[in-house]
Amino acid sequence: MHPGLLGLSSDLLLPVLAGICFVAMVLGGVLITPHNALRSRGGAKLPMPVLGNRPILQVELARDDEDLRSVLLAGDVKQNLQDAKIGNRLDNFLFVPAYSGFLLALGLLLASSDNRFARLAFLLAVLVVPVIAVCDWLENLGITRTIGHIESNGAPESGDAVRISFPSIIKWCLIAGVLIGYALVSLSNVSLPYGILGLLLLAIGAIVAITMARYLRLRFWARY
Repeated sequence: MHPGLLGLSSDLLLPVLAGICFVAMVLGGVLITPHNALRSRGGAKLPMPVLGNRPILQVELARDDEDLRSVLLAGDVKQNLQDAKIGNRLDNFLFVPAYSGFLLALGLLLASSDNRFARLAFLLAVLVVPVIAVCDWLENLGITRTIGHIESNGAPESGDAVRISFPSIIKWCLIAGVLIGYALVSLSNVSLPYGILGLLLLAIGAIVAITMARYLRLRFWARY
């Protein structure tokens, strides 16, 4: 073993990095959740039942500007926008770096295992995970601009929904692909810890994939 960053051996560096990023990801999720709930909407109906009772997810995947109005202009609009701003900042500077770092470290850990699919994990980690992070930041930029438009003009501007949802669709589809790909690599290892990890990743990836399939059907087929 060779000493690595902070004096850690190369065998320990990736697990420690993954652990730190995981803790930061959980912390980010805990901090963001109350703001993303947009409680000041007062329980107003959301436009896309297939996405559940998740207002910010409905903003991320808004089909048009009317969807944005339905989510952000219900109830106490000022508080909705304030919560969305705080959630966006936490996402940009804490949650996105944390989950990206976790997925990168996890992929590199899987790539270092004795597995015929190790190359897949490496490619997903170094090529796809950075694209996910960039798409998330672009999505958040779109949300920031939309909030500014509402504060200035009282409503979203034409095209706001597209600027938010296009990178968001790419992000969520790639997340599903990475999770399922990592699950394939994990399940190919003949050990109990890898098997448990693989099943967990597969379950989460399948939930994301099914949700996105239902959303895409609603957006591009069922609605027209």
